[in-house]
Amino acid sequence: MSFPVGAFCDGRQVGFARVVSDQIAIAYVADVFVDPDFRRRGIAARMLDALHTHPDLRRVKRWVLATDDMQPLYRQHGYEDLDDLMMMRVDENAQKCDPLR
Repeated sequence: MSFPVGAFCDGRQVGFARVVSDQIAIAYVADVFVDPDFRRRGIAARMLDALHTHPDLRRVKRWVLATDDMQPLYRQHGYEDLDDLMMMRVDENAQKCDPLR
């Protein structure tokens, strides 16, 4: 299942991010983009927060992504390097959440 989020300013879309997940074992963060005119304002971070706290994703333990230039942002959100491209975030508390209904 795909979970998109968008960021808007004055009715204009300035950011987009998406997670593809089975809602239990893994979530793949994809397509994180912020309009160049709106970068460095915390928009990507807020979109990640929205995805990490999405009710339908609260039981996902492993979050993965590929990036070649935004490692500092993702590290601030608990991701660790797997290699020079892939990163993963492990949420040890995810399995303690109530199951989806």
